[in-house]
Amino acid sequence: RDLQNTGKLLAGDFPGGGLGSGEVPWWAGALAGLLAVWLGLLAFDASVAARVVTQAGHGIMTLTVLLSLFTLVRMWREDGGAWPGKALWARDWRAAGRAWRGDPWGRFTRSPVLMVAAGTLLCALAEPAGYKVLFDEYVLQITAAQMHLTREVGTMVRAYDIEGVWLPLSLYVDKRPYFFAYVLSGLHDVTGFRQANAFILNHGLTAVLLALVYGVVRRLTGRAECGVLAGWLLAGLPLLGQNTNGSGMELLNVVMIVLAMGLGMRLVARPTLARQDGFLLVVVLLAQCRYESALYVLLAGGVLAMAWVRTGRMRLSVITLLVPLLLLPVAWLHQVFGENQIFWQLPDHLLTPFGQVHVPDNFDHAASYLFSFDPGYSNSWLLTLAGGGCLVGLLVAWLVRRRHLGRRREVAVVGWWAVGIVANLVLLMHYFWGQLDDPLVSRLSLPFQVLLAMAVAGAMGWLEKTGRPFARWGLAVALLSLPLIYGRAVPQYAYTQENILEQEIRWEMDWVAQRPPGPRMVVTNKTNLVWLLERTPALLIPAASLRGEAFQFHLEAGTFDEILVMQRWRATTPEGDFALDAEEALPEHFRLELLTQRRFGVTLATISRLVAIDAPSGADEAGEAKTTLTGEGAS
Repeated sequence: RDLQNTGKLLAGDFPGGGLGSGEVPWWAGALAGLLAVWLGLLAFDASVAARVVTQAGHGIMTLTVLLSLFTLVRMWREDGGAWPGKALWARDWRAAGRAWRGDPWGRFTRSPVLMVAAGTLLCALAEPAGYKVLFDEYVLQITAAQMHLTREVGTMVRAYDIEGVWLPLSLYVDKRPYFFAYVLSGLHDVTGFRQANAFILNHGLTAVLLALVYGVVRRLTGRAECGVLAGWLLAGLPLLGQNTNGSGMELLNVVMIVLAMGLGMRLVARPTLARQDGFLLVVVLLAQCRYESALYVLLAGGVLAMAWVRTGRMRLSVITLLVPLLLLPVAWLHQVFGENQIFWQLPDHLLTPFGQVHVPDNFDHAASYLFSFDPGYSNSWLLTLAGGGCLVGLLVAWLVRRRHLGRRREVAVVGWWAVGIVANLVLLMHYFWGQLDDPLVSRLSLPFQVLLAMAVAGAMGWLEKTGRPFARWGLAVALLSLPLIYGRAVPQYAYTQENILEQEIRWEMDWVAQRPPGPRMVVTNKTNLVWLLERTPALLIPAASLRGEAFQFHLEAGTFDEILVMQRWRATTPEGDFALDAEEALPEHFRLELLTQRRFGVTLATISRLVAIDAPSGADEAGEAKTTLTGEGAS
């Protein structure tokens, strides 16, 4: 009976309300906000904030996710258990089959299931799955692995296999928000750790994104054809295919943007505490998808004000009071980020990452990317041209004929969210590394591209009031343009092919995988995260150079079957001579045996084995770094 009563209390079935269902006074909200400001910005310095995030971040995120699911279920119950609709599963399939045979094109233009399935498949086949943004995606993977193993929020940088137990020994709090890593770690918890889970997750997020875009546009326009059109426009965007087959956090970010937009529309249409809590909790999760997504917390305040204006008073629940406290990890990460300027990766001539001086050049790069016909870019010129025109047209229609747009409150939410998307793009234009035609930066335009697709569909829905099937015509054009866009040699696959660093990493890992199994250690000239993901101990060359005595001990003790050293030699003469850069070299008394080598462009990648540590020479004591190679092919 106690358990039943507890369940009723949580669900809000008691007359006095339950968690989130009963209202609380405004001053309680003010106290919660002040407490959050003190804990987030004043109570801790950056070092303490980092430790708090490490130890408590996973628990806070778990609480946020569970409360979000709880409130979404409450919303579903509040709508009579019919949300988001029964049409997909309560259908007479025989009658549906007859309808398809009678009007195949009409049914195709109104089929969200076919659009989501075919669109996801198109994105999945766009290019091979693999790492696209190398360091970022490796950091997310290793952070998810750390959270999976220890429930600590941090990026693993040192780990060893100790008597069969993979033991992380050193980690740091990275600048990247960790919601994506949290979701990925949850997938590891269910299936076991494997790197492929990140690609599986992004394939699933692609399907969710297409479904959410359909739902939002259909609710906005009242026409299924418009939702299907928006989904196909996105599926035809090569940039979406690139992110589908990567392991980055961009898809989760844009999924949460569209989900928050849809929940905000539902909130202003019929304000209830359940809808308010669901919307706010999703915004909390959105703020932890990417750095700049914290901006949507401010926009959420505007949507909340719209709902309160409609109800005529401010309404707060227990869950609403928790929202400022659940945002604490955002503030703590900001503190850590602010105290470690190295995270900005600024060039030597800059003191700050943002400035108006970058705007003209970045706008030129943005125009070059968005409107380009170059097959090497991941853009869709059709989406840019149509979406840009429709976005301007809808803005003019809103200003001139506001009463004729219908669903004015929900349109206002979409417009308000569009302001946030454009503001993020403008912020990127002020960033020193905001050139959209750079393949590593173009992924940041994905929210804006989603907005363009929704603008096209919204404009077609408005034009259909004239009685002409503009949405069907638009869908026909979008489908016919797919060969022109994707058929340009599948853009961005060219970038993947030309990514020499990733090819070099894959070659190293494939070659090591063919070696006999056994304990080994890797000394690498690139990030050691690659090897830690394979549960292989690894050190960077500068760190290894300082540990000659430790390596000598392990060689004598036989701790590892082999210690492999990865280096890169650069061409110095037209005749093909190669030299080792000083930062790639180990001290002279590290004796190496060359095992294999392969040329990548103008560089020569080598894999050697550490065979001995000689007595340090005078050159080593003077700080001169050299490397001696022996074995077949050495020179």
